[in-house]
Amino acid sequence: MSAAAWLSDTLARNAAAAAARGPSIPQMWAQAPAEAPCLILPDRTLSYGEIDAAGRRVASGLAALGVGEGDRVACWLPNLPEYLVTFLACCRLGAVCVAVNTRYRSVEVADIVGRSGAKVLVLAPGFRGIDFAGILADVDPAEVPALEVLVTVGEVAQTPALGDARVVPWAELDAAPEMDGSRGGPGSPCKVFTTSGTTSGPKFVLHAQATLARHGRDSGAGMGLAADDAVLFQAIPFCGVFGMAQIMAAAAWGRPSVLPPAFDAAEA
Repeated sequence: MSAAAWLSDTLARNAAAAAARGPSIPQMWAQAPAEAPCLILPDRTLSYGEIDAAGRRVASGLAALGVGEGDRVACWLPNLPEYLVTFLACCRLGAVCVAVNTRYRSVEVADIVGRSGAKVLVLAPGFRGIDFAGILADVDPAEVPALEVLVTVGEVAQTPALGDARVVPWAELDAAPEMDGSRGGPGSPCKVFTTSGTTSGPKFVLHAQATLARHGRDSGAGMGLAADDAVLFQAIPFCGVFGMAQIMAAAAWGRPSVLPPAFDAAEA
């Protein structure tokens, strides 16, 4: 059996096994009361229902950009609600959200976005002095041949540019009608993280929806999130495995998470 055939067969078997265990991420999300607080931000609180509705709108917006089942959407964001909304939108579409660390520079960004074949890159150009536009300017468009769209979150002092990629503001996706139903399921691949790259280049690790949902339920129980009054402090970035595991644990139990955009010990 060729390597490609082995990989395809392995993914199919893993997806079937995950589907049998369930649930999908949207199914998990629906278990929380819509009015229950989900994200506690410095200036407002967003409910599970509000995050779900935003995910449905952004799913429609991404679909209008040509994102479909199996496509990759690279997420280069700090801990903002838009990160979680992008992830939920990808799950609803059956697409894959690719984590890109905000500390990465042009070499790492080009490698992950290019090697993953991402069609869309979501970024926050105005976040806390990180020069997203400058980092992208050092990326050779030839290294990211599949990239078609840059989605900008928040205020944009300098519009990012990368080759022929369109620049679309987040507000355009968020203005789309809510998507009904879900094209993804428990066995659908939904998230790519990278290994540390200690001995060679970072390797991709692909997770199915049911894997993250079930792990969230199990790890949340260990964190004490089964208690009705439990609240999670989300200090770890979503772009890493531990950060995503934390927010999935809170979501699996329908608990609120205090979400600073970046951890600051004095503010915390």
